[in-house]
Amino acid sequence: MPVEPIPRGVAYEKVGRIDDAIVEFTKVLQIEPDHVNAAYSRAACQNLRGEFENAIDDYMRALQLEQKQAPVNGIYTPTSSVRRQRSSKDLREDEREMDRDTEEIKTKATLVAEETSRIVETNGGLPPGDRNVNGEGAQDGLQVPEREERPVFSSSKATPATVKVKLSLDTDVIASSSSPGIEPVATSPTLRSKGGPPTADTHGTLTPTQEDREVGEETSAPVDENGLGTPDKWYSRGLKSRRTENYRAAIQEYTQAILLDPGHFRAYFDRAFSFDKLGHTEKAVEDYSSAIQINTTNANSYYNRGIAYDKMQVYDKAVEDFTSAIGLDPTNADFYHNRGFSCRKQGKYNLALEDYMEAIKRNPKHSRAYYNRAFVLERLGNFQEAIKDYTTALELEPRNAIALHNRGVLYERLGHIEMASRDYSAAIIRDPESAISYHARAILNANRGNASALNDFDIAVSIEPENALYVKSRAVYNKEKGNYESAVEDYTRALELAPKDAQCVTNRAYSYRKLGKFDLALEDYTRAIGLQPKNVGLRSNRAYCLAHVENFAAAIDDYRFVLSAQPNNIRVYHNLGIALERENKLEEAKMCFDKVIDMDPRNASAFFMRGTICDKLKLVENAVQDYSRALKLEKGGKYHGASAANSNGTKHKSIETR
Repeated sequence: MPVEPIPRGVAYEKVGRIDDAIVEFTKVLQIEPDHVNAAYSRAACQNLRGEFENAIDDYMRALQLEQKQAPVNGIYTPTSSVRRQRSSKDLREDEREMDRDTEEIKTKATLVAEETSRIVETNGGLPPGDRNVNGEGAQDGLQVPEREERPVFSSSKATPATVKVKLSLDTDVIASSSSPGIEPVATSPTLRSKGGPPTADTHGTLTPTQEDREVGEETSAPVDENGLGTPDKWYSRGLKSRRTENYRAAIQEYTQAILLDPGHFRAYFDRAFSFDKLGHTEKAVEDYSSAIQINTTNANSYYNRGIAYDKMQVYDKAVEDFTSAIGLDPTNADFYHNRGFSCRKQGKYNLALEDYMEAIKRNPKHSRAYYNRAFVLERLGNFQEAIKDYTTALELEPRNAIALHNRGVLYERLGHIEMASRDYSAAIIRDPESAISYHARAILNANRGNASALNDFDIAVSIEPENALYVKSRAVYNKEKGNYESAVEDYTRALELAPKDAQCVTNRAYSYRKLGKFDLALEDYTRAIGLQPKNVGLRSNRAYCLAHVENFAAAIDDYRFVLSAQPNNIRVYHNLGIALERENKLEEAKMCFDKVIDMDPRNASAFFMRGTICDKLKLVENAVQDYSRALKLEKGGKYHGASAANSNGTKHKSIETR
C-alpha cells in the first residue's frame, strides 16, 4: 500500500514549505524506514534549510539503502520486511559489509551535501520575475544540446518586456512629445533535439518531441560497484525533476552526476539551464562554459551562454557567443535575432538591423524579429518603416498588445491621432491590465481636451499604484484643470515614490500657491531649489511667495539673484521695486521702476508705482506726472499688473510669474 505523505511532502517542497515537507518525509521513514526516495527528499529539504549535518546523515542513509535494494521498473521498493525474515548471521554479515563501505559513502554523501548547499538557494521557491506588462517578451527557456546517447528537451516560458513612458501634458514635466514604445526583448530561443525540431504549443512554448518523452520516462539506471548509482541514472533523475520544474532538486541530481562523471556534458548543460531558471545567471555561465570545454562544437551551448551574458548586460561577450553559435549553425534564425538584440542594447543599430534581416530571411514568420526591427527603425527615426514592421508582426501575432501599443505611439508622433487612439484601445482590449496603454491613451485624450482622460489616468494608477510616472501624470492633469487639492494629493504620493523629482516638488509648490497656502509653497520651492540651485524660475517664484508673507528682505535677495542671470526681466524688476518700496528703500525702488518704464514705456502699473514712490520722496510734480500718465494709459487699455497701491499705504501685489 503506498504511503500517502510522499506526494504530499513533494507538494510541500515545491511550494517552498520546507518544514512541512520534512515532517511528511519523516512520517514515511517512520512507517517504511527503507524508503530510499523519502530519505533523499528529506536530505534535500534539510540541505535547503541549512541543516547540513542532518542532510549528510540522510544522504548516507539513502546511499546505504541503495546498496541493499535493486530498482524494479524504475521504482525503489522498501526491503525492511525482507531483512526481518533473514537470519541474524546474515544480518551481521550485512552490517560488516556496510561498515566497510561506510567511510566511502560518508565521504560521497558529504561531498554531495556541500556541493548542493553551495549552489542551491535556501529561500524556497523561484525568485519573482519582472512584471510582464502586456504579454510580449522573450522566452527564457534555453537551447538543449544534441548528444549521440540521448537528446534532452527543456520547456521555455515568456519573460517580461521593460517599458519606458514619458509624459507630454505641459512644460511643468520634462518630457518628450509623446509616449515612447515598449522596449523589445530577446527572442524566444528554440530548443532542438536529435529527433528533429520541436513543436510549439498555442502559447509559444515548445513541447518535447516523441524521442524526448521517451528519454524523460527513464528514472533509473544500473548502479556502480559501490552501489551509488551511475552518472546517467542521476542525470535522468535530474531530467525528471527539471521537467516538473523542480529546479532545485534537478541541480542536486545533476551535481551528483557530475561528481561521478566530471566529463558529463549533458549534466553541466542542463544544470546551467536550471540555474538560469532560478535566476543564478552567473552560475549558469560557469556551467555552460564547462559544457563548452567538454564539447566545443555544440552551437546551443554558445547560444545559451550568450543569452546569460545578455541578461548580465555583458553584451560584448553575448555577441561573441551568438557569433560562435552562428558559425556552427548558420541556419538558425534565433541566433541572428538574439545577436541583433544585444547589438541594439549597445546602440549599434545598423548591426542590429542587419541581424534582424538575416533572421527574417531564415524565418519569414519570425514575428519578434519584425517587432524588434521596428523598434530599431523607430530609434533611427524611420517611423513609416517601423509601422510596417509592427503591422507585419501583428499579422503573425494578432493578439500582440505590445506591438499595438508601440504602433500607436508612432501614429501619435506622426500626428495620426485617431489611428493612435484605435491602437491604444485595441491594446487595452487584448490586455486589460496594460497600464502603459491606459496611460498613453490618457495623455492623448488630455491633449485633445477629452474629459475621459481622467478615467484612464485613474485606471493606470489602479493597475500600477507604485508607478510614480502614472501618479505624476494624473497630478499634472488635475493641476491644469484647476483641481489643485487633487493635484497636491497626487504630487505628494509621487514624491513618496520618487523623492528627488524636482518637477513634482515645483508643481506641488505651484498648486499650494494657487490654493493660497504660501507657507507650504515656500517649503516646496526651497526644497526644489536645493535640488536645482541654479534654477532662476524657482527663485522668482519663491520670492513671490515671500512677498505674500511679507518677508520682503528675503524676497529682495531672490529677485536680485534672478536679475543677475536675467538682467532684462521686466516682471522681476517690477516685483523687486515693490519689495524695496515696502522695505522703505525708496531710491532703489524708484530705480527699478525707471528700468521697467525704459523697457516698456506703456506700462501703466510702473508709472503708478513710481508716482507713489515720488510722492513719498516729496517729488510732488514728478508724482503728479506719473499718476496722470498711468491714468491715461489705463483708460487706453494698457494697465499692467495687479492692483497698485496708493500713497495711503495700501499693499501692493507682486505680478505673478510661473
